[in-house]
Amino acid sequence: MKTIIIPGSKSIAARALVCRLLSGHDTVFTNLPDCGDTRGMLRLTEAVRQALSTNTPAKVDIGEGGTTLRFGMAACASIPGLDITLIGSPRLMERPHGILLDALRKMGAEISPIPSENAIHIKGHSLAGGILQLDGSVSSQYLSALMLAAPTWESDTIIQLTGDVVSRPYIEMTAGVMHAFGADVSIEESSVLVRATGYAQCARYDIEGDWSGASYFFETRLIAKALGINLPDFDMPTLKSPSESLQGDSRVAAIFAEANRCLLNDQRSTINDQRFSQNAPRTTHHAMLLNLNDAPDLVPAIAVAFCVADIPFKIEGVAHLRHKETDRMEALSTELRRLGYVLTTGDDTMAWDGKRCEPEPSPLIRTYQDHRMAMAFAPAKLAFPTLQIEDPTVVNKSFPDFWKEIAKIMVNDE
Repeated sequence: MKTIIIPGSKSIAARALVCRLLSGHDTVFTNLPDCGDTRGMLRLTEAVRQALSTNTPAKVDIGEGGTTLRFGMAACASIPGLDITLIGSPRLMERPHGILLDALRKMGAEISPIPSENAIHIKGHSLAGGILQLDGSVSSQYLSALMLAAPTWESDTIIQLTGDVVSRPYIEMTAGVMHAFGADVSIEESSVLVRATGYAQCARYDIEGDWSGASYFFETRLIAKALGINLPDFDMPTLKSPSESLQGDSRVAAIFAEANRCLLNDQRSTINDQRFSQNAPRTTHHAMLLNLNDAPDLVPAIAVAFCVADIPFKIEGVAHLRHKETDRMEALSTELRRLGYVLTTGDDTMAWDGKRCEPEPSPLIRTYQDHRMAMAFAPAKLAFPTLQIEDPTVVNKSFPDFWKEIAKIMVNDE
């Protein structure tokens, strides 16, 4: 039995670090992930504390971290007297932030983008609170950023949501972390209420293992089974059970369990998933149907795994994949074609019906500066031994030890 060490969830860590910053107290973290995103958030929180203690302006490089930028904008704008400039990569600053900027400015925030420097300048104030309307169809991080900052505002805040809210489990994750730090927040179907009660001290916070990071190991096991390769058994002890986890991505265990049952029964049957869109057909011939609106980070592992395992699929609810580190719908379609799989994409869907093309003899998978592209294609090497990953170091964003951990099982156990 091999033990795979899955790092702590960077999503949970980011939320907990913001709560600690806004509480003004110290917190001891266990299983804090040592990855690019978390290091960016740590640099930000340390720069804020330094600027406040010395009463001087600060500049901080947050790198590629979209979560750090969005959470950081809301938190920094809510700290009176703070003067800080956040500097990110060109790709990060190209990603959409207007919805969050508009919402913060309505609360009285002073935020000035500096496009020529890939930067955003923020002067912190005591923000008003009150009633906000927010389009929830682009990114749940806008809502999470506002939720995390709102306990410090002058009055209770009601955030009214419009559009089809994406990645709702991440909103619930935000509320769960906030509760641990003493915040008063409640979520309804189309609104969120945050009381202006501030944060309390949380002396210790344990960060659970990252289920999205675990998805690539479920992927490896499925591909090996489909190819008849015997890999070592393994466990992932840092993960919480799906019933206890704050992460919507814990669904991955059930999804791959169903896929393995399909292989066991030698059929490509339809997964019974209650998260279909209302108007979508509940069955399709020989394909697995999934709505991953609430778990978009699972799409790369699932798409690659199902193609290589010869399981046709249709994934709905994934329009927001176009706004990730790269356009993941386009990137996955392009790179899977190198392996001989022809995907179709729509505004909100990605599917593979079994159509093939000639694979490249020595495919070089481009990663587009996207950690999930590298990790999702790594297990495909079981089927394509000449496959190479363009930039293996891109995994440092979320899982620096990925190559070390996956090497434990990418061997034939005979």
